[in-house]
Amino acid sequence: MKLNTMQVFEHGYIVLPKVALKAHLASKRRIPGDLEVILILLMHVNYSDTVYDIHHKEVCCHRGEAVYNFTQWARFFGWTRPRTVRFFTRMRKEGIIRLISEQQSILHICVVDYDIWTGQNRLAREQKQTLYEQEFLEFWEKYHNTLHVKRRNIGRAQSEWRKLSDEDRRLAIQHIEDFYYSVEDVRFIPQASTYLADKAFLNDFGY
Repeated sequence: MKLNTMQVFEHGYIVLPKVALKAHLASKRRIPGDLEVILILLMHVNYSDTVYDIHHKEVCCHRGEAVYNFTQWARFFGWTRPRTVRFFTRMRKEGIIRLISEQQSILHICVVDYDIWTGQNRLAREQKQTLYEQEFLEFWEKYHNTLHVKRRNIGRAQSEWRKLSDEDRRLAIQHIEDFYYSVEDVRFIPQASTYLADKAFLNDFGY
């Protein structure tokens, strides 16, 4: 089934409570089809930001994202694992989901336009996205102006920025100067993406 988020909703949509939807799907005895599985997918992604411990590493899973492996998704769907893998491959190609990372069989995915799927105000989503972009640019400029390093790998830096919680993003900007004064040899100042990936802004800056 070929899907496009905007085409799906161009004729409007209805809002269903998750409890009622879950009860309906549980009452069905046949194997779910693609549309039902998409609804199951939407039921299992995060409604708000949550931090998980994945293989002893903290992973921030934002609203509209999920971290499960293919076996868990197959169990949610009532499908075989191979069919589930093919489904996710197709959903990625059609732009319904975006893969954030895949490590040790764990998929960290994002449902594209999640707020539209859940009936949230599109304007509010766009305003939040604008704020997110402004915060990243604030970090990007302050980091390079303060640490005097070349601007490199902005794409990777944006990817690492997306993984952070709102509080971590605030600290990442706030502690740039503290980090600069803690570096013993300025020849080894890391790129912005490494600073974010290592969460160097959480270092102990007690000089």
